[in-house]
Amino acid sequence: MKRYESAAMVFALILNAAAIISFQMGIYLIPALPLFVASLAIVSWVIGRSSELVVVGLEGLALDLGFPSYSMGVLSSLASTIPELTMTLMAVATGIEEMIEIAVIASLSSVGIGILLLSLVTFISSFKTGKASIEVPREVLTEELNAVVFTLSAYLVLSLLASAHLVLGDRGSFMPRGVGFILTTVYLSYLIRLFFSSDRREDKGKVKREGSVEKSRKGSFGRSSVLVKLLVGLIGIFFAGWLIVSLTENLVSRTGFQLVHAALALAAVGTIPEHGVAIVSAVKGKTELAFGNSIGGLTQIALLVVGLIASLTPVPIDAYVTTQFAVTSASMLMLKFFVRDDGKIDIGEALMMVALQILAFDVLLSA
Repeated sequence: MKRYESAAMVFALILNAAAIISFQMGIYLIPALPLFVASLAIVSWVIGRSSELVVVGLEGLALDLGFPSYSMGVLSSLASTIPELTMTLMAVATGIEEMIEIAVIASLSSVGIGILLLSLVTFISSFKTGKASIEVPREVLTEELNAVVFTLSAYLVLSLLASAHLVLGDRGSFMPRGVGFILTTVYLSYLIRLFFSSDRREDKGKVKREGSVEKSRKGSFGRSSVLVKLLVGLIGIFFAGWLIVSLTENLVSRTGFQLVHAALALAAVGTIPEHGVAIVSAVKGKTELAFGNSIGGLTQIALLVVGLIASLTPVPIDAYVTTQFAVTSASMLMLKFFVRDDGKIDIGEALMMVALQILAFDVLLSA
């Protein structure tokens, strides 16, 4: 990141923070909607660039500690989820029921946005290669698909239970915290298994990695430089996340801002880093990285992010949340069948996934 860009980001954040504080204190009559749109643009910029520093920092740290290459890829994918995790947990920390619901809907909506991203990656890869179908990486078929199947099953059960509560008239129902612990534990155990399985594959790609490792080490300024990048990136993400969550809380409580609109906006901003990595990788012809990042992000959000939210606070069960449970389950079912049948995703299958998400978002916005 260039110095002038860093200075511009800091200046924009300071101005944005001043505008938000003025709005909250009623010092200046700043229109709510233009302020929210401008804040989304600035926060998206800061989070996107800060996430790049976090990814570089984590990869450098993993390389320094001797982590295997596949594990480094997992760390990179997890780093892309940090902005969304930060914003949703900040929303939960407010303790306000509306903000908790926004956090849940935003996380589940991110799965739908991730499916759209996967379809876009398929379109780009198909255009680049001239093929109607794109082969899914072996690691996704052997490792990631297990997490997809569990997510499908878990969310099917959750949607059925939530529907039963609504039918019986239990309007004040909440999802048990034990569900959150189970989702989080399953993802962490899956992650640990990935690290162990990547150790067994290490020798097979040793020769290929030596060149890239050497190149990475030459371009590194040591562990201190890596830690500085990691720290600066995290500070940028946390501060930008706090700004947008604080403004959203104020808009919901003071202006009657729709929960669904706020949730979709936060979901879009939170998934920018992941989307950027996948799309750029697809454009460069790195289909394995693009598919791995986009499919891996789906299970990270559905299991880790939602699991942590449900572990920390009771999640209200209403029509919005129930619908998102069902849509997440249906999305994972479609993805599982499309990938499992021939190990590929073709243009027709990608279009069907897009159609399902358009249907889901239309129902969500018109409800």
